[in-house]
Amino acid sequence: MLIEKVNGICDKSGMKLTEVPAPVSYNQAGYEIITNQLEVEGDYLGLVELVSKMENEFERARIVSVNYYSRKNLQNNKYKLYARIYFQNIKSI
Repeated sequence: MLIEKVNGICDKSGMKLTEVPAPVSYNQAGYEIITNQLEVEGDYLGLVELVSKMENEFERARIVSVNYYSRKNLQNNKYKLYARIYFQNIKSI
């Protein structure tokens, strides 16, 4: 559900979902904490709008961190902007 929502927003905004690592989960004090991270490539406004939409419209997980960074493409010598977004869901066991 999370990936489909983000991918739908990316398709409409011309951004690209570039990486989806496996979720990490651990148990602590009777709770299961599941952390997902996604990497999205796009322009600054698009990335900020994506984060805003996910904070306001997606209720199954919360955004706990966002890291913006750029990478240089060595083939064309241009920089691309990325956001790594961390979502967390806490369930009682």
